[in-house]
Parts: sequence; C-alpha cells; structure tokens
Amino acid sequence: MNEIIEITVTVPAGEPAGKNEIVLEGTDSSNSGFSVVGKFNVEVTTTSLAPVISHISKNKGYAGVEITICGEGIETTSVAEIVSKAGAAAMLEILPSDSNYLRVRIPSSAISGNLRINNLGIYSNTLPFTVVPTGIITNFNESAI
Repeated sequence: MNEIIEITVTVPAGEPAGKNEIVLEGTDSSNSGFSVVGKFNVEVTTTSLAPVISHISKNKGYAGVEITICGEGIETTSVAEIVSKAGAAAMLEILPSDSNYLRVRIPSSAISGNLRINNLGIYSNTLPFTVVPTGIITNFNESAI
C-alpha cells in the first residue's frame, strides 16, 4: 500500500514551536478498532499557527469605517474578511498595521457576518460584525428627547 495521503493540521495559537509527532490512526476492513497506520514528525513554526482574535475595536459600523483587530498570530500579511451567513466573503482593506493587530477599513461590498483572519489558508476564530446601512443612526440617545 503506497498511497499518498494529504493531511492538514491546524495548530492552535499558543502551541510552542518545535518538533512534534503526529500519530495517524485508522481502521482496516478486518478490524473495527483503531490501529496505528503511521507516524510522522512535523516542525511547527510561528507562521503555521492559527491566528486568534481576542477583540475588535468596534462590532458594528458603516462601510468606510476603520476598526482594529487584536489578537495572537496576526501578521502584517494576514487577510481580514467578513463572511456572511450565506458564505460570501468580503475582504477588508488592510491599513498600516503591526504584528498582533490589524487596522482595516470596511468595504462598501461588505454585509453583516463573522469577521475572521486568514493566514495563508489557516483561519482564526470569528467574531460577529454588523455592517450598518448608510443613513441608520447607531448612537441614538433617547434621554436627549
């Protein structure tokens, strides 16, 4: 059996860099239990860690508003996007940033959904973000009436 098997492993943020062993378990047609199919070593580097969003400066805003996304494993080369419930993704404009935070601008094409970070195909956790339609007042103060 000389099959090539491709495995994608997402390493959680905070996992120490270095050598790690991954054990691949599976079943064969004659056994209902798991058995070790193979072992291999991987080198975990800081670029292979999944980013984690700890907080965002605003959880709602109009198209054109700037927000800051903070967390771990966020790189200046990261991509930020808002993914709608239907699965449509709007990439956010990246502004000058630094490691562990991104300053972004919400594009006019964005709709409400989950904000996430993409580091070369490794996705972060998500936080909800509401895109407010133009003309809606978000900070209405009833006590002033």
